[in-house]
Formats: sequence, structure tokens, C-alpha cells
Amino acid sequence: MDLIKILLLYINWILYLMPMIIGILFGIKWLNRFFLPYNSEGRYFDKATEVVYSDSGVIVYGLFTLIFLIIGTVFLFLKLRSPK
Repeated sequence: MDLIKILLLYINWILYLMPMIIGILFGIKWLNRFFLPYNSEGRYFDKATEVVYSDSGVIVYGLFTLIFLIIGTVFLFLKLRSPK
């Protein structure tokens, strides 16, 4: 019985930290896209994969990063303030 409580506690913490993890992953993607050398039309062509990236993705990844990090911070704050 004690093992189940410990397992549920770890799952609870993972669920509270999941938005932070997702936000960090979006942040890594945002940084990768932010530093690409876009041309004057706002496009970057990757010769290795033959994919064209648009600079509008930078805004979207930045917003997702911000949203998930805010949600994760609020969840973590509420978790740490909740009574044990």
C-alpha cells in the first residue's frame, strides 16, 4: 500500500511539472528558429532537408513557450503552497 502512495506522489509531481517540460521544449525550438538566417521575404531554406522555414513560426513557438511556462509556474506555485 505504501508503494502505491509513493508512486501516486511521483505521478502527481510529473503531472505538475509537465507544462514546464513542454514549455522548455518549445523554448528550445523557439531559440533554434530565432537564430536561423532568414532572407528578406522571411524564409529560410534548409539544403540538407529541403525544407523552407517561415519566420512566422518564431512568434508561434515563442507564444507557446510563454503560455506553457506561465501555466507550469502557476501549477508549481499552487502545488508548493497547498497543504500537505
